[in-house]
Amino acid sequence: MERKSSINIRQGESYFFWHNSRESSTVNSIFDASKNEVDRSAKKAIELYNAELQKRAEAYTKRTGQKLQKKVIKHLSAVINLGDRHTLQDVRKIADFLEQTLDTKIVQIAVHKDEGHVDENGVKHINYHAHLEFLGLDSKGYSIRRKLNRKYLQNLQTQVAKILGMRRGEKGSKKKRIEAHTYKKIARRIEIEKKEKEEALKALAKERKMRIKAEEELAKMKHLKELNNALRAKLKVMQAQRKDYAELEELVRKLKEQIRNKNLTISQLQNALEHKKQELTKAIEDRKKIEQKNKSLEDKLSALYTDDYAKLKKAIGELLLRAAKVLGANKKDIVKVAQGVADSVIVDLEDNIKQQNSQAKQTSKQQIKL
Repeated sequence: MERKSSINIRQGESYFFWHNSRESSTVNSIFDASKNEVDRSAKKAIELYNAELQKRAEAYTKRTGQKLQKKVIKHLSAVINLGDRHTLQDVRKIADFLEQTLDTKIVQIAVHKDEGHVDENGVKHINYHAHLEFLGLDSKGYSIRRKLNRKYLQNLQTQVAKILGMRRGEKGSKKKRIEAHTYKKIARRIEIEKKEKEEALKALAKERKMRIKAEEELAKMKHLKELNNALRAKLKVMQAQRKDYAELEELVRKLKEQIRNKNLTISQLQNALEHKKQELTKAIEDRKKIEQKNKSLEDKLSALYTDDYAKLKKAIGELLLRAAKVLGANKKDIVKVAQGVADSVIVDLEDNIKQQNSQAKQTSKQQIKL
């Protein structure tokens, strides 16, 4: 794919001079560095920069009567996209254009043909580019940043494309150049994410391997003991009855026989006990619901019979008293008769209640068995 021209200007840093001259190492240098070009060393570039800065600072003081403000950007740096054919002489033409239009001073020019990156497939991609380091003040001490308006920068992109004989980048594009240090951070993050993904895949593969092994490996008595103890503990919490434990023991007996015959895998053992756990859990829950329902029914019947007994006793007493008045019988005799009748009725009523309760309990047991 044909590379598009591009120039990006930002505030410079002192270490740029050593990076440009390759007097300091760079992680992105993965190709032959012998094709790199630089017009002066870091030391000479800094000497030229300081000399030019002093001149421009003095011009500012002479013009304003004030010292140059510390917050003023004094160092600007440009990065330019290149093709494999471009040389230092091509970039020098861009430097001349900047000096003429911005009234600045270019203090270092470098062409790099050794930087690039390695993609996820291990393929190396080279990044041809150039660096320009220049003063952030013009000859009168004015800040050059004021001149870098939208109109100037658009024209600059056009001129760079013409000088280099490259296709110009799209106008109004919001794409931003990724600086070297930012690119390194992104590359490191991608590498970390790649390793995390690989580790996650390894963990999944290990889990799958263990699951397959469990499905294929024969169960042993120790496996049955561990699972059985765990299930019995859960049944205890659920308040299981003797019949529930009996069902479990019957299953355990059959599973032991299969283990002795080497006819049961760990996976099959787990599935069998899990199925039994679900069965017993449902049975216990259903039984508790029926017991609660029957208890409520017994309470209602008991309350009903107690109320009927009180009413009947009162009615008999009133009836006998009326009879005594009519017959003119002795009051004591009537009381004795009344007491005897009431006791007889009470005995019959209690027998009836006991019979009804017995029938209710019998019905409850039958429902529980079902």
